[in-house]
Amino acid sequence: MVISEFISWNIPPKRVVNDVMKCVKTCWGKPMCMDTCGQKIEAYTSQCGLCVGDMGECAAKHCLKICTKDKDECLKCVQKHCLKDLLKCVEK
Repeated sequence: MVISEFISWNIPPKRVVNDVMKCVKTCWGKPMCMDTCGQKIEAYTSQCGLCVGDMGECAAKHCLKICTKDKDECLKCVQKHCLKDLLKCVEK
């Protein structure tokens, strides 16, 4: 699975990463805050918002330093470490 699958949902991959990173910066990766932040983003359903929140926790854990420096490398890092779990989550 690749991040380009988001395109079929009409949500560009960079937008997803930008949304996740906004929540990471706001919440510093704290789970409860991440879930709430993800659910507040209007493009996502409640369940999808939870999944985005979970992805933010993963991004904070694995990619935070990279994501503060380079968005393209951030996208690669998030895809490598977090995308598979995100896709499983949204399939629920």
